[in-house]
Amino acid sequence: MDNAYANFNLERSKRETATKKNIDLQSLTPEQAIKYLTFQLNIFTQKAHNLAFKDALTGLNNRRSYDIDRKKEFINACKEQTPLSFIFLDLDNFGAYNKAYGHDQGDEALKIYANIVKNTINTAGKGENREKVYRFGGEEIMILLPDTNYSTAGNVARQLRKNLEKDTQVLIQNKKIKNCLTASIGFSTFKPDIEMKNIEESIKKSKGNKLCCRELFKPLEDAQNNADKASRKAKKLGKNIACGEKTFVY
Repeated sequence: MDNAYANFNLERSKRETATKKNIDLQSLTPEQAIKYLTFQLNIFTQKAHNLAFKDALTGLNNRRSYDIDRKKEFINACKEQTPLSFIFLDLDNFGAYNKAYGHDQGDEALKIYANIVKNTINTAGKGENREKVYRFGGEEIMILLPDTNYSTAGNVARQLRKNLEKDTQVLIQNKKIKNCLTASIGFSTFKPDIEMKNIEESIKKSKGNKLCCRELFKPLEDAQNNADKASRKAKKLGKNIACGEKTFVY
């Protein structure tokens, strides 16, 4: 009986709260009500966007966001005849770190790692590059650098390596431990050929032909894979290294 009474009171309280909210809205002028509802809609839209395109742990853009942006930037690079660079980071010995300190501590380390990468790009990259940092998967991060040549991409990659080595400071068992995480970093650059200037028209013509469309985006896949390949080469060379794959032209 007591439980039933408590449940009744709880439901009544919920109804009263909802009614108060309705009264508050009804007390507004039409203009105020529109502004209020627009504000609430914007908040909801931003939350929905974050759920779809942001990584919940690190706050970086997620893989879905990367898949959209990389094609957009590739098409733009072809149209504008500008280079598009990729930087791929893979944390060193992260599996062993997780095993030694636990997954919760590993999550904290990933947040610190992501922040250092983001802050470095904010400082070293161009303004439009600041949002082009993505959690690629696990402890991997991919960075897109539009209108950035091979030499500049290499400078950014080396700065990332230095900042991670210098600034990574993780709290382990109430003790701050510095330099406990490093990354193997690979970078590559796509430089479009003049014949790719009209790529948008070619994409439109190839719609419905998956094989043809895949061929058009092959240089993009190659550039991405080259950055990954360079990162693996950095691992083999001893880790905590930034390696590049040569600029290539299509």
